[in-house]
Amino acid sequence: MRKLIVIGSCAAGLALAAAAWSSAPAITPTSIAGAKLGQGAAAYRKLLGAAQALTGTNADPSHPEDYSRLYFAKREMEVYFKGKTNKAIEITTWNRAYRTPAGVGPCSTVAQLKKAYGASLKASPDNSHGKTVFAYLVGRNMLFATNANPYVTAVAIFTPSAHREPALGYAGFVVLNEVDCI
Repeated sequence: MRKLIVIGSCAAGLALAAAAWSSAPAITPTSIAGAKLGQGAAAYRKLLGAAQALTGTNADPSHPEDYSRLYFAKREMEVYFKGKTNKAIEITTWNRAYRTPAGVGPCSTVAQLKKAYGASLKASPDNSHGKTVFAYLVGRNMLFATNANPYVTAVAIFTPSAHREPALGYAGFVVLNEVDCI
């Protein structure tokens, strides 16, 4: 009888832990799907699984030449490195299942984004032209790309001091050239 109670208690504890983990936001200002900024390539592969390594314009002319990245197809994420450093400076996702603590993410509408963040949501000055907004900024380092669509196409977190200047411009350039969530 004691074994059954212990086993039942363990199972209940695991179920509660799983429920808490599954409800945790996947996108925060410091991580996406648990992948934190500033780690090395091996840490991301261990956490996120198999990845394809790509380098700048050799793999895709729409990305900066001196940037390399890991492409995680199953996770719908990319992790970016600048030059020969092995510390990530930007992480992007177009995975519609990933959400911020405010409940928005890729494929959310711009109206939902504005409602969730209110006055703290700003049009990215380096990613806007006149009244046309291509990306929105929350805080110092979380970008929501829209490419002037009525929905969020991808989300990025980045390390402003690690990008070349203008940091916001380059971070926006990267996320605006990501795969669309749709």
